[in-house]
Amino acid sequence: MVFAPLWSDVRLQCIADESHAFPADSRINTRCGTCSELLSLKYKWGPADAAQYNDAWCRRRSSNRPEDVSKVFRYREVLPFGPEVYDNGRFVTLAEGNHPLIEAPQSADYAAVDRLYIMHQGIGNPTGSFKDLGMCVAVTQAGLQGYENLGCASTGNTAASMAAYARRAGMKSVVLV
Repeated sequence: MVFAPLWSDVRLQCIADESHAFPADSRINTRCGTCSELLSLKYKWGPADAAQYNDAWCRRRSSNRPEDVSKVFRYREVLPFGPEVYDNGRFVTLAEGNHPLIEAPQSADYAAVDRLYIMHQGIGNPTGSFKDLGMCVAVTQAGLQGYENLGCASTGNTAASMAAYARRAGMKSVVLV
């Protein structure tokens, strides 16, 4: 079951001035069209909405569909893409985000809690980089906007992730070190 995206209840809002708000599907990108400050996403949903979506997100964990195997696209209703992206397979994934939780008893003792788990982001991400979680969304967005070439300045994590996701999307990549 796929629910409608939450975009009817979300807006882009300026971090400097809350009165500067824009529709979530506007082509303003990341900067306010009025003052050039950064924009953030603001959702309007409550506990009932959260429970409904949580049930769907939990069911998707047992699915083998690419958009469900990705721990990012599994939560697609809160991502900045409409259903046509998933219906047409226009999202870019390498099955990122399936990190194991590893029990850390010594850390639990130190923190004075019964049990403590850590998430190892080097395992479960295809490039071994924590950047994979955001890069799948960034490269999907670049593809939707028609970009064919991607570039970044990096000495490691960003470069590995960007190059892998660009290749998956059929884009060229350039890394400046």
